[in-house]
Amino acid sequence: MHTARAQGHVRSEPETASLLSWLALDNTAVPQALEPLCPLVIRHLKEVRPSTICFLPLSPQTTELILTTMRGQVGDGVYLVIVSKAPLPATTVNRLFAFGADDYWCDEQPDDLLLCLARAGRSMKRLRNVIEERQSPSGDMEFLKRGLDHLPAPISLKDQAGRYAYCNKAFQTLMNLSLDEIIGRKVCELLPPDVARRYAELDALLLDDGMGQCFETELCVVDDAPKHLLLHKVRVEDDAGEALGIASVLIDITDRKQLESRLVRAAERDPLTNAYNRRKFFALVQEVVVEAIVTAEPLAVAIVDIDHFKSINDEYGHSEGDRILCEIVAILEKEANDLIEVARAGGEEFFLFFRGQAAIDAAAILERMRTQIARYCRMSTSSGSAGTISAGYSAFDPASHTIDQALRRADAALYLAKDGGRNRVCSAT
Repeated sequence: MHTARAQGHVRSEPETASLLSWLALDNTAVPQALEPLCPLVIRHLKEVRPSTICFLPLSPQTTELILTTMRGQVGDGVYLVIVSKAPLPATTVNRLFAFGADDYWCDEQPDDLLLCLARAGRSMKRLRNVIEERQSPSGDMEFLKRGLDHLPAPISLKDQAGRYAYCNKAFQTLMNLSLDEIIGRKVCELLPPDVARRYAELDALLLDDGMGQCFETELCVVDDAPKHLLLHKVRVEDDAGEALGIASVLIDITDRKQLESRLVRAAERDPLTNAYNRRKFFALVQEVVVEAIVTAEPLAVAIVDIDHFKSINDEYGHSEGDRILCEIVAILEKEANDLIEVARAGGEEFFLFFRGQAAIDAAAILERMRTQIARYCRMSTSSGSAGTISAGYSAFDPASHTIDQALRRADAALYLAKDGGRNRVCSAT
């Protein structure tokens, strides 16, 4: 925009007039100072076009509503100047700016019009430059790269040979490498051989069949904890459908996986002792039973009860009772192995499940457990020795008995142990 002052009038070149609008609401006349600029007179908000300098006469009743409406229609594409006949207080001007005005001009101060037009011209020029830059191929690419760099998800592009052609900043951070260290390299140069081989095989499959891939994976970055990632990969094709390469995006699901793990643990474990709970015990047993019916693998179950546990709570307090529970579980699990499952059935009672050789040796294993618990957990109470265990066990043939029947036999053996003086192991008859 070019403007000049000559012979007491404001003059502009023809291109300026096409950029100026006078919003003649309520038939307001064009100010005398604007007349030499030949502004386009419009009488409706719908006639306002982007990339325009629009002068709006001040109307205390409707200006704020008109400002809000215009901004909603044309956004920031219009440089909006509020015009008043007399100077306005600074508080009023600031309020107009808050509602969307870009500038303010008083009709009584025609000399200020040049400054207003200069500010408007610079604003319009910046706006046109941004639009032109975004419309040009190089501008589009730069805009796209900047946008992708601001995304938190790691994004990458590989060419048909498997070399990285692009990655955003989040991908560089994930790999702990700079852009120069990634671009032009293959995955086998960046990741351990076994991991790289798997990814290369999946890339080859994707390039071959074009079926998008989505799977969970784990990546361990140097000096950092492993990250759980959800990997989406698609084949990039030209207009003829020929493969150009692979685009991928990684979503960090580490927090979600940790939450899932905590929820699973909460559903499967006793919160105090961390032993399996009753529901998980029966689920584990059911998995083994199905296989054992076919293989005839030896199985056994046991019920373990803490002797005089109520006396410990009554005389030493529940905190001491909780400690004894945790110590006994620790000993049971220490003496157990991969063929033995330990679960808290409820209160001071525990279930044990034995398979294979452990089922054959169940009596000896339970005796070792009993001895260790008596050595480290025995306490004196008014009811006698407490903190020891009584146990009853029973062999379990899933082809002829249910787990409930086997547990009832073990429970009967447990009562024999208690009736026999406690702190002992008895077998079902």
